[in-house]
Amino acid sequence: MHRQKSILATICIQAAVPLVTYLPLFLSILIVDNSWGISTSESAQWYDMGVVHYAAAWGPAIDALASIACLKPYR
Repeated sequence: MHRQKSILATICIQAAVPLVTYLPLFLSILIVDNSWGISTSESAQWYDMGVVHYAAAWGPAIDALASIACLKPYR
């Protein structure tokens, strides 16, 4: 029973990690493109694209490390 719970936790973590790591990327794209139709007096250039670059660069690495850490006990 403990092994089944561990496997279920591993699957849940692997499903949640990409959402957490890529959420800043998707939100910043929506804000910059103004896809929500929010009327602002400022230009769309105000947003720092560093968050987008961070998520795009480190997201896959964070996902891979989380997967390795979760699956390590099952070697």
